[in-house]
Amino acid sequence: MARGAQIHLTPGPGVTITEVVGMQAVADGRAQVAQLGDLTEGQSRDVFVRVTTKGRHDGKSMELVDAHVTYAPTEGGAELAVDSYVKLAASSDAARLKDATVSEIEHGVTSLRVADGTVKAIALARDGDLPSARKLLEASLRLAREGEKKFGDKALGQKVIELTKLRKTISSLAPPREEAASSNGGAPAPPRMMKPAAASPEEAMALRAVHGDAMKQMQGE
Repeated sequence: MARGAQIHLTPGPGVTITEVVGMQAVADGRAQVAQLGDLTEGQSRDVFVRVTTKGRHDGKSMELVDAHVTYAPTEGGAELAVDSYVKLAASSDAARLKDATVSEIEHGVTSLRVADGTVKAIALARDGDLPSARKLLEASLRLAREGEKKFGDKALGQKVIELTKLRKTISSLAPPREEAASSNGGAPAPPRMMKPAAASPEEAMALRAVHGDAMKQMQGE
């Protein structure tokens, strides 16, 4: 059990961290720092890190990422820390590289990207940027479809259904916008506030459920 856990990810020599998938990471020199929050007994968090590296000689071992996790024990006291690292051997064998793909990791990344895209699309819609919201939603929907087919994941299939419905109702999240009003002579009429079409109570509940489920997945719940 831990309170306020955070992970410091430091790339190895010649390695660059390009993304901590689905998490807000802050640069700290060469490292990236992401908040894991509170962890209860038996709970786990998966952190997916995308990196690039310079070429290595065939068979040479390369250190990819050092992970340093700090947290406060729930009973109080001094901060604790746990360290680990990831290393792999380089290979010039194309067949070996193909076999090195770990389906479980790809599956986890896909699910997290769909959840992250859903949350961000809803946030963009609420900020009034519907074009960007729809674009991100379409990308998440396409990813969910591909993931369902590739991994045979019924949960991603359910996301396809939910995001398809969200595509029809996401405009209801946008704030009112101004529209110029015409006037028959004299001073110009003040602009009118145009409200987007409201979602039905059932659609509003579905929107909240989709957002809530995506947030839980991103938080490892």
